[in-house]
Amino acid sequence: MKDVAYRGYMTVDVCGIPFEVKEVESNSRDDCSMGRSDSKMAIITLNKEMPKEVKESTLIHEWIHAVLDCAGMGEYSGDEKLVCVLQNELYRAGFRIKYME
Repeated sequence: MKDVAYRGYMTVDVCGIPFEVKEVESNSRDDCSMGRSDSKMAIITLNKEMPKEVKESTLIHEWIHAVLDCAGMGEYSGDEKLVCVLQNELYRAGFRIKYME
């Protein structure tokens, strides 16, 4: 799948909703440490200074949060241990988030 910009940003599909993926400087106003998902605004924010592999893994982590939020399972989205286990195993198994066309 090729990378395509939507509203000027890369996007990923979360339950049929295009989420913007923004990369920000670690000292910006939107500083998110490693990553952050905002399901109300349909935005996933990643620290642009991380290595590629860490960004890929962090995107999976934030995507899981967004999927759980959009599926009405916010109580599970807040469970960082659960999200981290899913992230690590999906990444280890070769799962990668594809950008929307």
